[in-house]
Amino acid sequence: LLFLRGEIPLYYERALSHRLSAELAVGLTYRNYLNLSFAGDESDDFSAGTHLIAKPSFHVGARYYLADDIEPQGLYLQGEFAYLDHSKDISMKDSTGEFTGGTLRDQRLYNDVRLYAGYQRLASTSNWLFDAYCGLGFRSRALNIVNERLDLADGVWSYTEEVTHDNIATFFP
Repeated sequence: LLFLRGEIPLYYERALSHRLSAELAVGLTYRNYLNLSFAGDESDDFSAGTHLIAKPSFHVGARYYLADDIEPQGLYLQGEFAYLDHSKDISMKDSTGEFTGGTLRDQRLYNDVRLYAGYQRLASTSNWLFDAYCGLGFRSRALNIVNERLDLADGVWSYTEEVTHDNIATFFP
């Protein structure tokens, strides 16, 4: 259900041995519906002045399966690197609340190193699989956050940009 966190990836896993596999994923980032502060990200606004921009994302990782099976399935441990770019343009408003045509870019870049524990089960009649996991990670964030405020006394919209570069520990449910 990664699409709820604003990512639509397509995964490819290749077995290197009975216990080890490599995984590669490419996809797009879009609207983040979940506000997961423990993962270091926030949900996107549902505003008429917010234009979401689909950006590329990718993951690369290695899995070690605890059971010796000809298929890559069962309990596993996984190390992964992930790159995500959540971007949107915020349309600026004048004192009447009308859009001026100007925009400010709100961009959140994430570089993650993750360690998962999970369980993968291959369907007996097709190549579809069930994969459930959770884990811990280290996230390097480059954030350019646009804050939009309306001063009700003056009726004026104001915009501030907050630029942050930090590193945080994360939890991925």
